[in-house]
Amino acid sequence: MRGLYGLKSEILKYIARYEANIDDIARPLDCSVTVDMPYAVCDVTISLRFMQDENGLVIENMNTKENLIGFFNPIPPFKLEHDYPVLCVIYMKTSVNDEVHIQYFNDSEEVRIIS
Repeated sequence: MRGLYGLKSEILKYIARYEANIDDIARPLDCSVTVDMPYAVCDVTISLRFMQDENGLVIENMNTKENLIGFFNPIPPFKLEHDYPVLCVIYMKTSVNDEVHIQYFNDSEEVRIIS
């Protein structure tokens, strides 16, 4: 599982860059994909791993996820965008032939990924 938090447009560009090797992004310890992290995106993989339990990952509704441990708002204050940060979770489901799934969650939306 890999977690990215920031501007959706930057996350989409990042994923498009590695689309041929999408499995590499899902591996959290692959350093080659973390070096190229865009400026308005932070990697929150380790934080998500600590929040995960045997049933999956659940983060309840809140105003913003930037106050969670390991999260911060990577969007510079001078950046005039209509986007608020989104959480992108990239994960593999072993029950579905190790297919890679990508889900986006708004900043105030509940996160529920059941394994």
